[in-house]
Amino acid sequence: MTESNQTPIEQLKLSIGPYNILKRHRFNYVEQIMNMKTEDFLTMHQCGIVKAQEIQLAVAKFIQQQIKNEYTHMKEAVDLLKAILERESKRHQMDQHLVPGDEDVVEKAIAMLEDRINDDGEPSDYFGEPPITMDEMHTAAWKEHQAMRS
Repeated sequence: MTESNQTPIEQLKLSIGPYNILKRHRFNYVEQIMNMKTEDFLTMHQCGIVKAQEIQLAVAKFIQQQIKNEYTHMKEAVDLLKAILERESKRHQMDQHLVPGDEDVVEKAIAMLEDRINDDGEPSDYFGEPPITMDEMHTAAWKEHQAMRS
């Protein structure tokens, strides 16, 4: 993926600590950190569980937003294809723009897209566990802190 197709990490809207950690380790784009695990972040200097989880939560939200955007585009494509079929049906046979058989292809495409859009699967189903809440993040950090002290 070229740099022009990548999203700067600034778009994650991280707090200053996690942002600085990523910049210090030369991570400039979201796509560079998308597949990293908690353990990968914990190996970075001054990155504890809370900062690692904040980064992961921000990345998960970013991915979910991208999916929502793509589904929106798919819905727009279905509406556009339906409008094409509607206009075509109003034209006289000699004035139609689509060749015979194209309407069937467009109808099949609409059906396939609608099936995918109406799929019961939630976007989070494709990414494993849902992101954790801030409360869960702080509880885990506190337990880690207590464990280190004992």
